[in-house]
Amino acid sequence: MIQSIAKIVDYKITGAYNPYVIVNLSIKRLPITVYLLDEYGGILDFKIVHNKRELPVRLNLAKYKTNLIDEKDYIRVVYNGKVIDEKEIQIKGPKIKLLDYNLYFERWVQNSCIIRELHMTLKNEGDVPAYIESARLYIKDSVFSALISNKPNDIAQNETKRFSTYRFLAVGMGYKGLSKLKTYHNVTLELVGPDKKILVRALINFTVKC
Repeated sequence: MIQSIAKIVDYKITGAYNPYVIVNLSIKRLPITVYLLDEYGGILDFKIVHNKRELPVRLNLAKYKTNLIDEKDYIRVVYNGKVIDEKEIQIKGPKIKLLDYNLYFERWVQNSCIIRELHMTLKNEGDVPAYIESARLYIKDSVFSALISNKPNDIAQNETKRFSTYRFLAVGMGYKGLSKLKTYHNVTLELVGPDKKILVRALINFTVKC
């Protein structure tokens, strides 16, 4: 590879609505074509650079709000039909940590309550952005689901961010509300992406107050 013509300096993965990579290049000749390839050589995105003012190059890694997990891609620079430089992108994926949470309730019927909303602080310790669409709570034989109210609903690498939900609704039939002043232990909380990937699975405890 003839890196004296063009060289990949570094790259950064980001994106509030879809994951993309920003590629910084050192270029001595133009035009060049910058490809983003999957591990099998398929083209994910590409850009032809005619002028240095077009730098850095932005290439889309995936579709709208896709959570990338265990993926290997390549940035390839081509000049005059020849590969000039190439760099591997190794992606492990988002790693979301639940730092704290608060559940808020409202009265439903006598001595029972429904979950009005969930507030929580999350940290992304992974290497790519995460996109969170909904939260699920598994309480005894019932499942409760709510959409995330944040707009946009992304969390970048190394970012700590506060999230909240809309009102929780029961999935299926037979929902009778939660008993007032009762404490629920080891309730499973799941945070789910738009692509249905589960990003968090944690056990939480709470007391119903309404």
